[in-house]
Amino acid sequence: MKNLLSILTILIFSAQLSICQHYYDDAFTAQKTDSYTIDGVGDESFWEQCDWYDIEYIWIPYGVAMSAGDFTGRVKFAWTEEVLLVLAEIEDDVLSDVHADPQDNYWNDDCFEVFLDEDYSGGWHQTSYNAFAYHCAINEEDVIDSGDDNAFNVYVNDHVDYDLDTVDNTHYVWELAITVYDDSFNESNPTNTTVTLSHNKEMGIAVAYCDNDGGAERENFIGLINVAAEHYNSAWQDASVFGKLTLNDPNAGPEEISITGISAEDINICQDNNSNLVIENPGKTYGKITVSIFDLNGRLIKKSSDYLGDRVLLNIQSIIKGTYIVNLRGETMNYSKMIYKY
Repeated sequence: MKNLLSILTILIFSAQLSICQHYYDDAFTAQKTDSYTIDGVGDESFWEQCDWYDIEYIWIPYGVAMSAGDFTGRVKFAWTEEVLLVLAEIEDDVLSDVHADPQDNYWNDDCFEVFLDEDYSGGWHQTSYNAFAYHCAINEEDVIDSGDDNAFNVYVNDHVDYDLDTVDNTHYVWELAITVYDDSFNESNPTNTTVTLSHNKEMGIAVAYCDNDGGAERENFIGLINVAAEHYNSAWQDASVFGKLTLNDPNAGPEEISITGISAEDINICQDNNSNLVIENPGKTYGKITVSIFDLNGRLIKKSSDYLGDRVLLNIQSIIKGTYIVNLRGETMNYSKMIYKY
């Protein structure tokens, strides 16, 4: 009996470990571009369409205010199908790298860090490639990840192309292009498959800066995510403390049409004389659905939830004349149709 209880305890504990969660709901957006240059300048027009996010939370020592002028930072994101792009503006009163070996105490030198979870799955990654912790040195060459059970503190220079540009004595611009890998990455495999990025893809993201003012250890560690005290230094180990980065293509329309369990003939979508969008579904019920109306540039114009039975009415009087795409989404369906609003 005792052995049985021990086995059950192990099974329950293992099941708990396998459940990943995300502790924080910080959300960020990356805008698509078709071309880029990594030069530490960031003056391409596409960057103007991207939002700035402040790197402002003191992870180490947790919650302790820094002196004025010691550090400020902000970051924005963009993407192509091949790479994730990161642009950061950093103010740092002392730029310091006192450890000669890039694989030794790299976190105690000034460095810019990007934590990336390709599929936003969360979970432990200190000794795996479930997520990556890219530590980018100020020498504009060395990028270190903690590795996995087979190799520790490994060079991943080929993952990140980056440039550090000096604006003046205390202001710097970091610009990075990160090739994205999933959790099947193997450091000893010379032909790892990269991930092709796409519109609406969600990835786990965190950014941080190690600030060393000339001593043997960093004085501060400043992050993008407002973590709780128990997670003050968890990002390099646990992807569950990352925020969510959504890739956006402003030129993309709604998702491609896919139909599950229905045919195009099952549903009729039209407009009546009272400026109602009419969704008719004779003799069938699909439960609760979300009705979304997009313009041809992919912008969401109107959204509503209802139960799809024989007939649903949605008032669209406020929508101007033109062509739109109506998307119906529920547990068993994802259906789109183009309409003209007159």
